Amino acid sequence: YQAERCYKTLVRLFSQLNDPRKTAYKEKYAKVYKDLVKLIRRTGLVVKIGPAFVYILFQYFLEGFDAEDPSLACLRLALWQINEGDARRFTSQLNSISQTKCELLEDFFIADGGRFSMAEKVQKDCIESPHCAIFLWILQDSNLFNTLIQFYAEHCTNVANETGFNLPLLQNRMEQLKFHLEGLRNASPEQLSNPNHSFALCYGPAMFLCAMIERLLSGAYKKLRSQTNEGATAEPPEATKLANLLATDSKGTKNPLLQIFGRDQLRVYEFTLLTTGDPPRGLNIRNNLAHLNDDGSLAPWTVAHLLYLFTDLWATLVAHEQGILANPPPPEEE
Repeated sequence: YQAERCYKTLVRLFSQLNDPRKTAYKEKYAKVYKDLVKLIRRTGLVVKIGPAFVYILFQYFLEGFDAEDPSLACLRLALWQINEGDARRFTSQLNSISQTKCELLEDFFIADGGRFSMAEKVQKDCIESPHCAIFLWILQDSNLFNTLIQFYAEHCTNVANETGFNLPLLQNRMEQLKFHLEGLRNASPEQLSNPNHSFALCYGPAMFLCAMIERLLSGAYKKLRSQTNEGATAEPPEATKLANLLATDSKGTKNPLLQIFGRDQLRVYEFTLLTTGDPPRGLNIRNNLAHLNDDGSLAPWTVAHLLYLFTDLWATLVAHEQGILANPPPPEEE
């Protein structure tokens, strides 16, 4: 119902603006909407769909893949394109979370020690939910899936330069990621409907994505640290633990990764992969997988979520290496 309402609102907006492209948009979006409904019905997918979903899905995703530069389209899956004078710059969409203010929400919902304020949580959900749906869609579409895998392959050199990752090994890892995901992509509805079979199909790619995210963050941390005066000092063993790599509070304001990643980005990675705070808050996906503490919630949606965060990380490193990444917002003490 919400998807249909947003779709009709968008078409009505184009009509009110007398946009000359409204006919083409209407035809194109009508087909996309029908495909989306089929996807939801086929997978049992339930997503919170709002204006942000329509904007990201239709404009940034589908139009991008119709463009002549599929690599740019993949980059824009996770990053906003912004203009700084004549220069084209990119920044993670996740970095908009803390820029969202809603005093009404904060007045009615008292902070309970969670990682995000209520307004930030709403914005976070508006960004992550549609992207998870997009990546679930990609996993089911051969052309889009191959385009995404090609994006990873084409930019291994950029990411290796940013992380110190051995290039041939990184190329092998991306091929391994493809094989992990293909096992899930080729699964039948009957296999996915069996909880044990679904768990087995999802565990490999989910654990692999968690490991790759941590490995790339660790590599980028060490590379940045080596470029500072601190690089001459011995690095404490706990420095590259995932919790420390993602530190953004007053103890983590000197985190070298904040030279590349926005504070909001690292907060989302932390909330998804780990838990933080007292009482603990977060999805803790990485630790649940590592210790087999899954409560039966591991599903293709989880893999799509991790694939989105991995692509956000990958695209950020690519943009930084190419000199087209906008400066991340300065870190703030919590």
